[in-house]
Amino acid sequence: MNLFPKEPLWCRHPDQYTWMPGYTLYVRKFSLAEAQTMSLAVSADCRYRFYCDGKFIGNGPCRGDISHYNYEEYTLDLSAGEHIIALDVLVWRGSWRECPMPWSEIHNGAGVLVCGFAGEVRLDMPEKWQCRIDTSRRSLEWHEAWGTGIITPVPPMDEVDFNRFDANWCTALCDDPSWVTPVKIGKAEFSGKCRNDTQTTWRLMPRMIKKSAYIPTPLAKILCGEKSVRLTNGILTGQLPAGKHRIIVDIGRNQTSMIHLAGSGGSGICRCAYSEALFDEENRRCRKEPLKGIIGQNGYGDRLILPSKKEWKYDSFHFRTGRFIELELDLSEPLTLEYLKITFATYPFEKYFEFRSPGNPLLEKIYDTAWHTARCCIHEHYEDCPYYEQMQYAGDTRIQALISYAATGEDAPGRQALCHFDWSRQHTGLTYSRYPTNFQQTIPLFSLIWVMMVHDHYRYFGKSEVVNEHVPGILAVLDYFERLRLANGLIGEPGDWTFTDWTSCWPGGKSNRNEGSPETVLNLFYAEACRMSAELLCIIGDTDTAKRLTGRRDRTIRAVNEYCFDREKNRYRDVPDKEYYSIHSQVMAVLSDAVEPSKQKDFLAQAVSDNSLTQCSLYFGFYVLEALKKCGDAENFIKRLEPWRKMLEMGFTTFPEVPHDRTRSECHAWSSGPVYQFITGLMGIFPERPGISSFDRKLDIRESWQISGDIKQLV
Repeated sequence: MNLFPKEPLWCRHPDQYTWMPGYTLYVRKFSLAEAQTMSLAVSADCRYRFYCDGKFIGNGPCRGDISHYNYEEYTLDLSAGEHIIALDVLVWRGSWRECPMPWSEIHNGAGVLVCGFAGEVRLDMPEKWQCRIDTSRRSLEWHEAWGTGIITPVPPMDEVDFNRFDANWCTALCDDPSWVTPVKIGKAEFSGKCRNDTQTTWRLMPRMIKKSAYIPTPLAKILCGEKSVRLTNGILTGQLPAGKHRIIVDIGRNQTSMIHLAGSGGSGICRCAYSEALFDEENRRCRKEPLKGIIGQNGYGDRLILPSKKEWKYDSFHFRTGRFIELELDLSEPLTLEYLKITFATYPFEKYFEFRSPGNPLLEKIYDTAWHTARCCIHEHYEDCPYYEQMQYAGDTRIQALISYAATGEDAPGRQALCHFDWSRQHTGLTYSRYPTNFQQTIPLFSLIWVMMVHDHYRYFGKSEVVNEHVPGILAVLDYFERLRLANGLIGEPGDWTFTDWTSCWPGGKSNRNEGSPETVLNLFYAEACRMSAELLCIIGDTDTAKRLTGRRDRTIRAVNEYCFDREKNRYRDVPDKEYYSIHSQVMAVLSDAVEPSKQKDFLAQAVSDNSLTQCSLYFGFYVLEALKKCGDAENFIKRLEPWRKMLEMGFTTFPEVPHDRTRSECHAWSSGPVYQFITGLMGIFPERPGISSFDRKLDIRESWQISGDIKQLV
């Protein structure tokens, strides 16, 4: 049986209008004469949580855009008897920068779709469905959730008034006049299959990646709180009298968590706040043991209005990020805290390399922390940082995808990322720097990195159909840069945000210091993207275009060597005719073979020890390690891991955006590169030809014959 009827419909509450913010509940009761399998397709705008007989089943839709709007498929075995399926649907307010709507989502503001069956019973909406607007909950404005006035692109926090919240809404459908029948919006359309004018704007497609996993995680310890609260098997419970209370709980490590909080009574306010670090009274971070301090306004939080002498239960609609949870309570009557517990929310990789280094436990600790960092930065797509942005940037994503490929052998999130950025391409040919997003941004270099990502995917999985799908986009990106070629052969400044890396002397991350000059590092990235693309074109049989791209690459390298190389200093300038030098230009000269292969190892060894060069962030450190790996320089490879050692010494449990105590984000995907580097560099495991032929679960430096003698001696 087809999940979709002949005319699947989008619906909504009859009193709901487009972009009307808030929560709406949808329920459908049905009866089965015998055990059956239920199969459903579900989607909603903006977000939904799906329940069956009161049990949480899944959420969505997976992030995409209006032309590629995801639906999830669910298959459940049901017993004979009565059943209730239910949806909790959230619409955010607006889509402007200051509005409490995540920047990583693209919606049209209100709509629900359910299609499917259980045996012979059709469950399509709106037939026999009931819905109700839930006025007991709302999304908090950012000034309410976080008193510092900061605007954060992540999904907003919740406010729940348990005096009015119906805890049984998804388990018992009562005769209440507030429940009404949903109204039809219009016929559902599918991506790439619309043959005439349409009734609705969403173009549906099935979810491309697996649904998130939720792994029970015990709380580690209570850092602040009355003796009447305690941890039992990692769950916080206890009794609290009327009055004001502060309880701080340490999860044990920074992570992304679904929050589950339940109790009885209290009749007051509970602010449940989340933070990656604790702070002292002077607003300095407290990270090393013994941990102490406060979260206060340094972290964002949900607001719960507790009832009088009534049971209540809160489950966060979206995951929260942090190592610490702070409960600030102002109670007018006693509270029985039944539980505070959490589940780790992450993408469900089925297997991964376990890295063991008995001779050097530090390497093992770096690897494990980097892998945990990477896991905290992937849910419905790759994310730069889970606490502040949750957006998929091409620069970060290339590193994350390579980690996934090398450590797990799984390509679905990376394959989805290739599609996301291709969907984002503009009329110029460039992609957006981050996608999906309702707040667009263009970084031309990141379009070149997307091109490299297509090559990375083919190298690991050998899927020529993926190459064919993205060749038009690849050529559009490369043609944009070729149109910028100057008379001297260099690629000129591309406009938009010419970001390369965050350094102390590059305003806005621009290596030309805002002076409008051609950038050496951008030219070298372009040359390398042309080389990689030429390889891909040969794979699909387009040798003529491959030769043209090879010619572009060669011309660019010649121009860089003529106008950007300082022969006296044996260094590449960041721009022609200026005494600006950085590690970035030297590294890319090696990776792109602007430096002759026979000279690369000595050239790079001198460059990485030259402290006069502008140094790179943890992000670009990925390319430094790639260059050292290419040159087989084991000694300097190990030395360049020093920032990660220092971060562990500072007490980080995930690797941050920048390696110092005033970092904005303590969990940032671009810092997790050592997972990939250890597998491909220290272990020497990578596909010698396109496609992964085998995947071993455990790596042990003592047993792997693939390690070179130099590296084995060092570790």
